[in-house]
Amino acid sequence: GGMLNQKEAMNLFKNQIGKKVENAKYKSVVDRLLKKCGGLPLAIVALGSALRGRDLPMWFQFAEESDKLVSSQVSREYRDTYSILEKSYKLMDIEEKKIFFFLACLSPLDSCAVSIDDLTRYGIGLGLFQHVSNLSEAMNQASVWANELVLSSLLLKDDSDGRQVKIHEDRKRTSHNS
Repeated sequence: GGMLNQKEAMNLFKNQIGKKVENAKYKSVVDRLLKKCGGLPLAIVALGSALRGRDLPMWFQFAEESDKLVSSQVSREYRDTYSILEKSYKLMDIEEKKIFFFLACLSPLDSCAVSIDDLTRYGIGLGLFQHVSNLSEAMNQASVWANELVLSSLLLKDDSDGRQVKIHEDRKRTSHNS
């Protein structure tokens, strides 16, 4: 998918959060945050997932912190969008799940989908499953994390079978421009 215009971006965000985004007291912070997303669906969805269920002061704090976060390694045109993704990622609760998410992001661009079984193997190699005693528990934990990442819209389920996930397509277009 391509970049969204302002109205489409607002509609996608509203689908994530609900009608309260139209509330006047949210207007300024919503406009500010959506502008940072640059019309990138992945960023809008990650933003919605990070802010869903959080109160207005947290929204303003999120906006403030995303102003400060950005690495100088990111090219200027992607800086705002990157700051939204970085802040959404930092709100993720479990360190191991963050690493698990990175593993899914490392799948080759041309293959897109990565199997949860492969992610489990890589995770075992990296010692991500400290609190499990056997392979089937590790596979269950990997499935739970994959489902949580799909529910928070950071990953997509691959339709071919239930045991694969993939990163959003937008990565293909933007990854080699930085």
